[in-house]
Amino acid sequence: MHDPIAAGRSAAARAVAIEVVATGIVAVGFLVLDTRHALAAALGGAAMAGGNAAAAAIALSGGIQRAPMAFARLLFGVMTKWVVVIAVFAVALVAWRLPPLPALAAWRPARWRTWWHRTGPARAPVERIKPESSGMTEPASGGSTEYINHHLHFWQVSVGDGTFMKLNVDTLIFTAILSLLFVFFFIRSARKATAGVPGKFQTVVEIVVTFVDGLVRETFHGRSKLIAPLSITIFCLVFLMNFMDMVPVDLLPWAWMSGHAAAGLDPEHAYLRVVPTADLNTTFGLSLSVFLLIQVFGISHKGFGGFTKEIFTAPFHAESTPMKIALAPANVVLRVIEEGVRPLSLSLRLFGNMYAGELIFILIALMTLNASLAHLSTWVMGPLQWFVGAIWTAFHILIIVLQAFIFMMLTIVYLSMSAESH
Repeated sequence: MHDPIAAGRSAAARAVAIEVVATGIVAVGFLVLDTRHALAAALGGAAMAGGNAAAAAIALSGGIQRAPMAFARLLFGVMTKWVVVIAVFAVALVAWRLPPLPALAAWRPARWRTWWHRTGPARAPVERIKPESSGMTEPASGGSTEYINHHLHFWQVSVGDGTFMKLNVDTLIFTAILSLLFVFFFIRSARKATAGVPGKFQTVVEIVVTFVDGLVRETFHGRSKLIAPLSITIFCLVFLMNFMDMVPVDLLPWAWMSGHAAAGLDPEHAYLRVVPTADLNTTFGLSLSVFLLIQVFGISHKGFGGFTKEIFTAPFHAESTPMKIALAPANVVLRVIEEGVRPLSLSLRLFGNMYAGELIFILIALMTLNASLAHLSTWVMGPLQWFVGAIWTAFHILIIVLQAFIFMMLTIVYLSMSAESH
């Protein structure tokens, strides 16, 4: 018989264990700065883990209760949790004067996006002396611009002369990693697939495969064993590359800069961008691949003669030979425009949406750039930054999925059109 109390205690134990592991990872990460930052992170995570453990113990104590008693225990557990959290934070941040931001980062790792950029070594305020006063300082001009430019600069390696002969290494690395992850998990799911009750991951894969296969059957009217696997690959890869925008905007660049500094290199020239689809080279490369497939499908379904004939005779048709010759130039021009617009629209649509999303996250992070807890504006802009960031994150998740779907759907439509005779 299922015991809800035992199941709840097991779930609470797993959640607390995950929080403890996450706290350890964050605390080790802050050792790059100093032990005080690491200790603050450890105490911040301990406050949340301890508070959640106390809340779960109180809410699940006493066996199965009637609804009012269960609600009272839950409410008392939540109140106890916040008492524990506030007490630990008060001791850590006031009595011991530990830095608060690492504690907050470990307390809510999902909030790194809006806080991490103020704890990294390269994000310290840059000050200069006013020429008209002695001892007075102000932030150096261009801090926001330099911050944005640094985040929008690729890790590039030159393989020849000129701008065209530069490789965006970060784009290539993240694209390769995401591609390997996609292949690994889908092959693993295929090998472990069962005809009985599927596991959680197999269920997700089956939902995606069934959904995409249904779209292909409804849209593509020709015969091809390549369309459905191609569509699934496009959707999953574009989704994974888009989803990298959910990684905290300063987390990986900060770690990359810290690695450069530890290796004795200049951290100010340690550039890293983690969203492959925010690179026009990636989106244009994907769209060119689709463009080549369109030509291959057209030739394979119509033959080389029929494919070539269609270039000169569609969309304006004629019965007589003189009229066919007269309309041929217009047909060729329209065909060139049609074929050229497809890869451009595919690439620019995806690139524009992801670049804008990445830039908005950077602008949200700027709301508290170089902020100090001694200033009143920090206490106003900090909560506002969290609120705006949460709203944009929720909206951007929709954009991420929608852009992957649009890219896949247009690919199916274009391939279907190339296989049909006009």
